[in-house]
Order: sequence, then C-alpha cells, then structure tokens
Amino acid sequence: MLPLLERVVGHLERVQRVADKEVIGRDDRLDYDDFEGFVIELFERAADGDVQVAERLDRDHWVWTPDYLRAFVTELYWRLLDGAGARWTGPERISVIKVSLRHALRLDEGVLAERLTPPRMRLVAGLVQSTQESIGSSEDSWVEWAPWQIAEDYCERLGLSHVVGANTTVAPAGAIAIRLRGRDRLRWLLALETSLAISSRDPWCVDLGSVRILARQPNWRRESYGEQTPISDSTFGRWIDFGALDHVNEALDEVIGYELTPMGKELFGELDRNDATSFRTLARALLEDEREAVLAGNSIIDPAPDRATAVTLRHARMVAHEVRNALLPVQYALKKVWSTPAVAAAGLDDARRRIDDGLARLHRFVDDSLRLTPVTREQTANFSVMGAIDEARRECLPAPEGGISIEMIPASAAPECRGHRGRFVLVLLNLLRNAVQVGGQRISISVDARSADTVTIRVQDDGPGIAEDQRDTLFENGVSHRSEGSGHGLSFVRLVVEQEMEGAVRLVPSVERRGACFEIQLPAAKGAT
Repeated sequence: MLPLLERVVGHLERVQRVADKEVIGRDDRLDYDDFEGFVIELFERAADGDVQVAERLDRDHWVWTPDYLRAFVTELYWRLLDGAGARWTGPERISVIKVSLRHALRLDEGVLAERLTPPRMRLVAGLVQSTQESIGSSEDSWVEWAPWQIAEDYCERLGLSHVVGANTTVAPAGAIAIRLRGRDRLRWLLALETSLAISSRDPWCVDLGSVRILARQPNWRRESYGEQTPISDSTFGRWIDFGALDHVNEALDEVIGYELTPMGKELFGELDRNDATSFRTLARALLEDEREAVLAGNSIIDPAPDRATAVTLRHARMVAHEVRNALLPVQYALKKVWSTPAVAAAGLDDARRRIDDGLARLHRFVDDSLRLTPVTREQTANFSVMGAIDEARRECLPAPEGGISIEMIPASAAPECRGHRGRFVLVLLNLLRNAVQVGGQRISISVDARSADTVTIRVQDDGPGIAEDQRDTLFENGVSHRSEGSGHGLSFVRLVVEQEMEGAVRLVPSVERRGACFEIQLPAAKGAT
C-alpha cells in the first residue's frame, strides 16, 4: 500500500494529465451504490452451494467495506482515464471496472477468460494488480480503512481538487502541492488542514489545538485501559501515514501510545511556535478566494489580480524582497561585530544566540515565501534588461568595495526580455550578493545584445572562484558550499531563468582567469527595439 502523500500527489498529477488531453465520455459519474450492490450480488451468487468459496468470501468480506470498495473503484477509474481507457466511452469504463472487481475477488475467472480477448484480460489483470499495490489487497489482513485514505476524497475535502459534475480539476492549492517537494508538501497539507478543521474530532483535518498538544506532548502513553489519545483517531492514523507519528505497541499488539518522529517534531513544532507563517497565510487567502467564488456562484476559482490570494502573494513577494535586502547587510555587519576582540570577551553568547535565532527565523520566512510565490499565475511583460540590472546594482547591500561595472555590447543597444521583472531582479541580486559574500572586491556585468534572438548576460567577480568538485551540485536546491548559505539562492536562479523565462544559466570560464563567471542566456522579447 502506497503512503497517503504519494497517493495524493499521484492523484493530482493524474487529474492534471487527464485535463490536458481529450477524454471521451467524461460525463459518466461513478455510482458507488451500484458497485456495492454488484459486489454483494457476486458474493451471494458465488457462495451459493460452494462451501469453499463461501468460507473464503466470509473471511475476506470484512475488507470489502464501502470505503475500501470506493477506494478500489476510484483508483481503477483514474488509472483507466490516465491510460488505455482515456478514449473509451463511459459505459465501457464502467464495464471494465466491474470485470476487474470479479477478477479481484477471484470469481468466475474461467468464464472471464473465455469472454475477454487476451489483451483485454491482460489489461484487467494489470489494473487489478497495480490498484492493489497502491491501496492494499484484500489479502492484507492489516488493511484498515478510514475515509481520508481515499486520495480523491481527501484532495476534494482539502480543496486540492474541485469536482464539478463528472469533471475534476486541480485547484490552486493542488498546484502548490504538486510543485512543492519533500517536507514542504507536508507543511502545505498541515497548513490547509489546520485552516479547514471544524473541531478536534474532524476526521479529515487536524485542528491547531491538536497540533499544539502533539508539539508539547511528543511522547504519550496510555495510563489506563480504554483511555483515549489526546488527539482524534483519524488524526492519529493519518499523520502516522504521513510519517510524522509512530504508534507504540506492547503485548498483544495493543496500541498504548504514540511518539513523534523527528519530522513530526519539526512540522508540529513550527506551527506551535508560529514559524510556518507563509504557508498558513497563503492557505487562508486561498480559502477566502474559494468562499467568495462560491458566494458569487462561480465554480472555478481564479486568482485574479484583486483576489485575496494574488494580493497576499504580491505582498509576500514585497515583504520577502525587503526583508532579504535588510537582513543581509545586518548579518554582514554583525559577523564583524562578533569577531571584535572586545565583544568576544564580553560574554554575550546568550544575546548572540537570540539574535542569530531571530535572523534565522526571518530567513526561513523569506525562503518559504519565495518557494510559494512562483506557483501563482502572474502577468508576464517585456522589461528593459538594463533597467533590471541597474535596480539590482542599487539594491546590492553591502556593495563590493571596488564597485559594480556594467558594459553594454553594442553600446547603443536597449535589449528587452519577457518575464516577471521583479523575479529577474532577485536573480541578479542572488549572483551579486554571492560574489560579495565570498570576498569579491570588484564585480563586472556585461550584456551582449548583438544577436536578434538572444540576450547574453555575464556576471564576473574577482573572488576565490568555485572549486571543481562543487560545480556539479552548484544549482541544486538545499545544497550550499558556504557555512552561512541556505542552498536556495542558485536553485532559485535556475528556476526563474530556465523554467519561467525559458533561458539557460551556467558557470563559464572566467575571462580574467580568476573568480567566478555566471552566464545567463535569455530569449530577446519579440518586437523589442
């Protein structure tokens, strides 16, 4: 059985793939009552007069609960839509699902083999096997089902997807979940759950009070038989599946308590300390947009420029931009202050720890804001490359002692590119500040606009350069080759240049045979002069 997070993201990716291609018969709706009646009829007919079949079905029947059946049928349906069944009519898909149920129950296999062509039989067998690998098999006695384990239902409940009639679409919150990676995905789901929770007993969402209990009671043990956990059973099971909790067993496999995993301590601790501000703020903005859309009678939520999501994210970008500008020179100055002999001897270790912790928290807020903001739809426009470079030069603090020189080739050119100007300025600032932080005294920027199709920008410094063994991982997210680095700067540069602006960025040999030289190639804006 695949972990819930993998099934949720997999479902959203399938929905997106189905939405991007033509599918016949999308007006068919799954009638789960009909499927439940079909399975009951199969049990009754197969057990009639056959003792062995009756014993086996009686043994397996408890697994085929309505929730398990719904999960099985739903998974089959989406696998058909995303595969061979994408071009079938709705009734054809329903028919294959019912044949697959027979196969999963190991009923009438001889008859099925006679009625189906070998390719169709192989398709059915493959569908059943892949579905059972995803959600668990009826032969797995440990499989226990709760509503939130059905990925489609969980996605709809959290607003990751929207269902209108028979059509399912990925919502803005789902697009964020797809784009985020690692623990950030769980941070996002946790932010949505806590923003949507009705109460501490909500079967779909964990409320903020339960999060604080978990953060402050990371190890809980039952003191008497029958005592309930301080959190709901659904929260307990779901966050075990997410990897944030472990259950503690003793004799007879009875669950007698829980323990937070290191990841759980991190995730719940952040919310308890109110460190996950960016995720919670964006979740609340999306919910406000959804509420307004429902009240207005709209079925599609579009983060238009005046909506709360767009306003919140524009504000987050502005805040992140300004905070980063303010923090870097402060940290640079403090580093010099702490190294002063008089200050080092003054016994200010506790004050330094508090200051450093506060600055680190602000940096996390900035990093979270920048990771979340790219997923929103924002208008692109032509912008002046020289104007963006001039803004980055003015905002680069602390500035290199030897200054920043700019060369335009040819001198009369006025190249333009297309994209989000503010994010491109952040790209340049990342490169300039990296150069200053590694000890560069002089920085030169050259802009080559001799090609009608491409603008080439080179940022060159006179610092120590980049070691050969560090170049392969230079642009990887989370990898830093400086002790004070976050590991997000150059990965952000690549994201904006290559994914958003459809250009290329690389480290090239330095013209002056020292320092580092980064080359950015961007498509020239069409119609630019």
